[in-house]
Amino acid sequence: MSSHRSRRPVPLWVTIVIIICMLPVFSFPGLLASCPAADTGARTILWCYPFYVIVAAWFAWASWSERPYITWILLILMLLSHASAWILVSMP
Repeated sequence: MSSHRSRRPVPLWVTIVIIICMLPVFSFPGLLASCPAADTGARTILWCYPFYVIVAAWFAWASWSERPYITWILLILMLLSHASAWILVSMP
């Protein structure tokens, strides 16, 4: 006998919140242009940033049906990563 729980569908409002939280990643070209050319470590981190946002958004969306609190944790971490990317290029 399997213990398969029924999965709740992801509500539209959750999908919209996830998309809104992803929007700052579109500033990636500006972030890359603002990054000092000599700082290759910062450039490497910046190149990983869009991939992280896409994967975190997908995991946030996929985890809603089983564990909604994981979705909120991932979204908060995503927002913190947006702030971190801006701080990375703005600090001397």
